[in-house]
Amino acid sequence: GDLSQAARGLRNPCVVHWLERHGKREPRRFHRHDCCYQCQRSFQRSECQCSWRRSGCSGRRRERRRVDGKRLSSTILRVGDFLPVDFVTMKHFKPELATLWSGNGIVVLLLLLGAGLRLVGWGDVPPGLYHDEAYNGLDALKVLQGHFPLYFAANNGREPLFLYLIAASVGVLGRSPLAVRLPSFFVGFLTLAATYDLTRVLFNRRVARWALAVLAVTFWHIHLSRMGFRAVLLPLFTALFLAQAVRGVKTGRIRHWIAAGTLYGGMWYTYMAARFTPVALCAVLVYILLTRRRAALVHARGALVFCAAALLVLLPLGVYTLQNPEIVLARTGQVTIFSPEIHQGHFWATLARHTWNTAAMFFIQGDRIWRHNLAWRPVWDPALGLACVIGIGVALGGRFRARARNRQAGTRGHEIGRASCRER
Repeated sequence: GDLSQAARGLRNPCVVHWLERHGKREPRRFHRHDCCYQCQRSFQRSECQCSWRRSGCSGRRRERRRVDGKRLSSTILRVGDFLPVDFVTMKHFKPELATLWSGNGIVVLLLLLGAGLRLVGWGDVPPGLYHDEAYNGLDALKVLQGHFPLYFAANNGREPLFLYLIAASVGVLGRSPLAVRLPSFFVGFLTLAATYDLTRVLFNRRVARWALAVLAVTFWHIHLSRMGFRAVLLPLFTALFLAQAVRGVKTGRIRHWIAAGTLYGGMWYTYMAARFTPVALCAVLVYILLTRRRAALVHARGALVFCAAALLVLLPLGVYTLQNPEIVLARTGQVTIFSPEIHQGHFWATLARHTWNTAAMFFIQGDRIWRHNLAWRPVWDPALGLACVIGIGVALGGRFRARARNRQAGTRGHEIGRASCRER
């Protein structure tokens, strides 16, 4: 960024030296991997003569500070970051808390905040065990007695991974509501870290901190982390496999594709809703093939490795499903919109109503069942709902502007080509 951005966002005394030397000139643009802000004439690490050094274009900063009485200006710069006046250039600017919102310290504080909200009032809120949690506890006792099924048939059938976690908890803590619900807390806490990792890989650390902050205080995830429901595993595995898939796309390394496929296959052992994720993946694949076909073909090998790893992990559950479809698919048949008991002869009207209810869940009216939610409370409060709408608008606007620029650039290139042909 430019010099003013660097002065507000970087705690580097070399910025002060550069301002003292060139403060009246037009601020030059700095590459984010410059060697030093003081030795602006040099971009090579070996030629830097300043006590503050950087590691070059690896992006990792290795800085050495020489603290003495002559460095008072750097302290003023750091203090000025928190005030509405720039003490170096003495110009007013909008207050930015970049230094407060930087580093790993704020990530640790947000993780501790999320853990505290998920632990406060533990055992009292919510009171008692719901019957689904009781079923999980009973099946955990059967596991401790030596039964290790691949799929639990009781209570309309349940995926095994979370029940084995409960069995481990009951084996350590004994038969108690705490033992049934404790795995949810650890899974929810890990989901916070996985969400930070996913958004950091997709965007940057600043966006990742905001995503972590939102999830840490979001009610639905706090509530889910305090209940003994297997659904809490699905967001964790989704964030983990997407983060590995993005790393595979960015780096092209096969190990990330293998990890992504393994995690995606493991996600099918968490909760029934994972069975519908191929629809979303196919939709994304079709969109990529229509818009970025050449880029997609580059990662064809990685995608094949992803599918192979996922199918390998899914193989045991797939074989069991073929052998016992009445057990594994019983609950799916009860809740699918294709069931006559659900749409009652009005398929399209039911589909439209459910689509509207799902969209309204985020902003207007949420679930009415108290085991899932504060009755009728939407997912987002008004502030987060407004931020979500603005974010969607900004993203769509940026997409449309990018298409317009590409179209304009293509038109100009075509005109230049035609003009060069006429000159020949």
